[in-house]
Amino acid sequence: MSRARFQSKENGRTMLVGSWIKAVVILALTALMIVGLSSLEEGYRTAFGIPRYLTTNTLNLSPQSFIITGISTLLCLLFLPPLIIGQTEWYWFLSEGKKPGIGDVFGWFGSLRHYIKSVWFCLNLFIRVLLWVLLICALPAIMLFYGYNLFSTKLYDLNSLIGALLLFFGTIIMFGALFLLFYILMRYFLALYLLVEDNQRKVGKCFKEAVRLSKGYRWELYKFVLSFSLWFLTCYFVFPIVYVFPYFNTSSTVFVKHVMYSQRFKDKLNKGDTMEFKKV
Repeated sequence: MSRARFQSKENGRTMLVGSWIKAVVILALTALMIVGLSSLEEGYRTAFGIPRYLTTNTLNLSPQSFIITGISTLLCLLFLPPLIIGQTEWYWFLSEGKKPGIGDVFGWFGSLRHYIKSVWFCLNLFIRVLLWVLLICALPAIMLFYGYNLFSTKLYDLNSLIGALLLFFGTIIMFGALFLLFYILMRYFLALYLLVEDNQRKVGKCFKEAVRLSKGYRWELYKFVLSFSLWFLTCYFVFPIVYVFPYFNTSSTVFVKHVMYSQRFKDKLNKGDTMEFKKV
């Protein structure tokens, strides 16, 4: 499978030849929408004098702040999902040898049915991810929270000692929890691609099929995403983003297709073997 990962990256770079500019423009459109929605939230906060953080550098938990955050989140849910799915579809078409235009990324805005499906898909994904995060990371998060509040510079204080222990073990458990969480979430990695492969698929079917097809390949998907870690770190300098994200998207599309088609081929073989066994 390491050969498949390497080949997917090679094919990903090849796919982008002649389409780099389009990929960068598409990335810029998504970034502009995110920045625009974020700026809109900050504008509201400035206009009404409701800062995100208080003077004590703590998060503003006032009802007014919650309302503005809620409105901002709702706007993101209404505008970003169709664009994100349209972008994934653009790379899917590119992997098929087509030459999709920049305007094709807005295709999911053109149909009310597809638009609602895109929003419902992202909402489903958010809820699933949130539930897994709460299930796996709740314990170490609580340990870190109480450890931070108990810890002080008083070395011989009992509370400080307990806080230090909570911070130490909470950090270790959190690292393990994040590793496990990332691995588990690979079960949904194929869902978005299944949706763009066939936009008539129901959202629930996409997730169910993604879990089934990724079974046995989850560790390979994990290693594939992890192999881009250094590339993602270079994005700290901002400019490499215009290379890293298109490269990751094309490579991911190729690798996902490999996983999907490999599993489907295995399913056909198993089904064929079963049928032959029944005939005998």
